[in-house]
Amino acid sequence: MGKWAAMLVVYNEEEYIEYAISSVIDRMDHVLVLRGLKPWHGSELELDRTSDRVRALDASKVTLVEGVWRSEADQRNQALSLAEELGCEFGLVIDADEVYGSQDLDSMIEVVEANPHVDGWCTSWWTYWKSPLWRIVPPEPFRPIVVLRLDPSIRFDTQRQPTVRVVGDLSSPQPFLHHFSYAKPAHRITDKIRTFEHADEILEGWWEDKWLAWDTDHALVNLHPTVPQCYRRAQYFGPDGLPEIMRTHPYVTDGVNGLTVQFVPPKRSD
Repeated sequence: MGKWAAMLVVYNEEEYIEYAISSVIDRMDHVLVLRGLKPWHGSELELDRTSDRVRALDASKVTLVEGVWRSEADQRNQALSLAEELGCEFGLVIDADEVYGSQDLDSMIEVVEANPHVDGWCTSWWTYWKSPLWRIVPPEPFRPIVVLRLDPSIRFDTQRQPTVRVVGDLSSPQPFLHHFSYAKPAHRITDKIRTFEHADEILEGWWEDKWLAWDTDHALVNLHPTVPQCYRRAQYFGPDGLPEIMRTHPYVTDGVNGLTVQFVPPKRSD
């Protein structure tokens, strides 16, 4: 087996980061967390407990680097350089709100290492809306790069789009990567859309017409804040389809945004 590094670029991500790291750390040789002290866009926010949560994890594998980067691409490229300096052959590109199931990760690693001609791998994912109990269906069409074969010629140009020659697809009949970017309290979402790379792309009225309005109309469609049709609709799935590590998350056991496991989906008419 080759040498692997998980590479996370983060700002304020205290809700999920320990779950993201814990879901992959056993299969990684190194976990690199580059924590920005300022956002890529917008006004600075009060720093949360992201760094403290990282420091509480396995110090023999986890490296925390704090700094300031001009862009997401710059931050990701520094993570690539650090992984290469450590002698790693493969880089897992994982954000602090992305969680893997252990068996899915094992299968992914096996496929990657068996295909040395592929430079990067993309995949589909389950995206969650308002709560880890609600998923976007069908899965959004965007397939992010999740693995890179480490090489100094491979670098990110923008956000999560690296320059790779040969791209493989790890998507199975069902997504196996779980993405919780929009499964956060409302105040965290307002922070997110003010400071991330897509801040200038948020559609006018999205907050009132989609984020807030969905609370009283779960049948709303086209929920994505910049490309509406990418989030066609949200559907209740409950905790059973989550990676095991996520089933004890407070947003599952205690609820978030008023959404709990006590939800009873409406009966379908025949």
